[in-house]
Amino acid sequence: MIGLVSSKMFVGLSGIVAEKNRTTNKKVGEIYSLSKNTVSRYIRIQFLIPVLKNLLDDEILALRAAVTISFLKEDEQALLADCIERNNLTVDMKKADALRQLSEKEKLNGESVYRVLSGAMLAVCNTPDIEKVIIETGSMGEIELVMHIAIENTEVINPFSS
Repeated sequence: MIGLVSSKMFVGLSGIVAEKNRTTNKKVGEIYSLSKNTVSRYIRIQFLIPVLKNLLDDEILALRAAVTISFLKEDEQALLADCIERNNLTVDMKKADALRQLSEKEKLNGESVYRVLSGAMLAVCNTPDIEKVIIETGSMGEIELVMHIAIENTEVINPFSS
């Protein structure tokens, strides 16, 4: 069903809804009995390279993971597609999110793609006022954490204050 919808019904719609007009998404959704969010997802997957669209059509790649992956640069998507096909690996939402975060930090390469997909890299964490942290498994894994903490009232944490 995804292949039919992505390949036939929504080809060319990215131009119609390029301005991200929610009213248009809603109208298109009504025509095809889809939610406006689903219409937005189908439009977003038009940014995938053809190999990844085929994986989506073959149900090897889930729609929501494909939407997240569509934010990767084309060369990064090509690395991902190659890694999936060579190693028979899959991408779930957690892995797609980790790949996108690595891409945003400009740290996505062939090695990091493989590490995420194979499960060697567990997470890319993001917490307020702390830089993103990459957590890896195994004895070779390293945790890099940079914390920026501002303490205004030191009496609260200093048990020796009077």
